[in-house]
Amino acid sequence: MGRELKRSVIIGEVVYRPGDTPTDEHAKMITNPRAWGEEDTDATQAAVSPGPTPTGTTAGIGGDPTPGDAVPAPPRSGPGSGEDKWRAWAASHPELEVEPDAKKADIIAAAEDAGLLDKQ
Repeated sequence: MGRELKRSVIIGEVVYRPGDTPTDEHAKMITNPRAWGEEDTDATQAAVSPGPTPTGTTAGIGGDPTPGDAVPAPPRSGPGSGEDKWRAWAASHPELEVEPDAKKADIIAAAEDAGLLDKQ
């Protein structure tokens, strides 16, 4: 029996939600300790941290301003809502493990499951 995830993870077109047990092959690909709910140590924090973020930048849950977010949450539709914008936003949240080929809907679903966005 494999390990249970504590956070959402996207691998290719497969979305794992908290409580899911990924296949052995996919489990080997999940290297972010936060996905497994492991407490960060200085070493793991350095490995998963995107580095310092500018303070006073905007957009947290549902687009509300939150100091420290590196990239604002893009709109879900309309101008500026492309997959590239969502990938950039996901990359600024190390608690989300998103594959480079993840679709916008998968990234949004993972962010909702992780509590980073309001479910709509």
